[in-house]
Amino acid sequence: MKLLVYSILIMISLAAVAQANALSGVPEPPLLYPAANSTANGAFQNAAIATMTYIGNYTCAQNQSQTYANAAGFSPCEFGSIEAGTNGASPFWYIVPAYSGLSIFGFNSTNTTAQGFPVFNGSAVLTDCSAGATAASCAGSPVYVYSPVFGRMEKELNYTDGLSGLPVGVLPDPSHSYIISQSSNGIGFYAVAVFVFDPNIMPNAFDGKCNEVVKSNLTDPTDNCLTSVSALENALHTNSSSVTHANNGNPVWEAMGKPSEQAVLLGAGPSSGINTFNTNLREVIKVSTADYYKPLYSNRTNGTSTAPTTVSTSTTPTTLPARAGGQRNVPLAAAAVVLIIIVLIVYFVRRKRSSF
Repeated sequence: MKLLVYSILIMISLAAVAQANALSGVPEPPLLYPAANSTANGAFQNAAIATMTYIGNYTCAQNQSQTYANAAGFSPCEFGSIEAGTNGASPFWYIVPAYSGLSIFGFNSTNTTAQGFPVFNGSAVLTDCSAGATAASCAGSPVYVYSPVFGRMEKELNYTDGLSGLPVGVLPDPSHSYIISQSSNGIGFYAVAVFVFDPNIMPNAFDGKCNEVVKSNLTDPTDNCLTSVSALENALHTNSSSVTHANNGNPVWEAMGKPSEQAVLLGAGPSSGINTFNTNLREVIKVSTADYYKPLYSNRTNGTSTAPTTVSTSTTPTTLPARAGGQRNVPLAAAAVVLIIIVLIVYFVRRKRSSF
């Protein structure tokens, strides 16, 4: 009888360890990713997957924000403040799955994948580019960006000195996908930063599909799947109950005033136009209608890849201080292991005594 009790206790402890391990990590996507130093990546254009090729390096124009002094000398790129002038460039849209919370920044301790993809409800969110300084980041994206919105978020989290040794308001470039409106042979574009708070409209970068992952009051929760400019325009003016359900406790959402719209222009009011230049990031880009991922993934429907390319792992994500969460399951695992050891010791001691 005693042996049965001890066995049950051990099984309970092992289950606790398994649960802790399941929560502390997220399986990698079943797809190989293009080389990190590639000068091209995927993008959405007119509800289809296209190819963006960078011509030269990105530039970040003169900063207009009064609060940029916090980041002077660290990152020239600023998101979330209204910049003056586009110099005749065309817009392209940086769509960030902000409903994934701090994991959009690629911190190890927020349960991002090893490649730097964000995570929502235990699943990886596959974007064209992972967070800055992570394995699947894009060559055409900055490593770090400054935003006054990030500064407000850090203040709400009581990080008065910034995160991971970075200046206040400076964080890794968040994971993102692209929407682009026109093909080109190499013209100037400026980035418009969009934070997406409805997971039902964030497309998988590899196949462009959206799925209903959070309950919504909308008749068609995925109707504004963000694969075109028109869908983005609608999402900026569509309220959904899924936004509140998905973002409860999300500091990114809270720092932006808890908007009810499916998507929001970072740092801009709801009346701002879709072409609002809310970053100083400029690129010269060649855009073709060719499906960027088609040559790499011959069978997207079942997650099988024949791509010969591999992911560079020469850089690792920065680590978020423990107080912001992400390591909450480690104490549970340690306690379970200690419990197993105690149970085994007690069992064998009592067994030895009974033998005398």
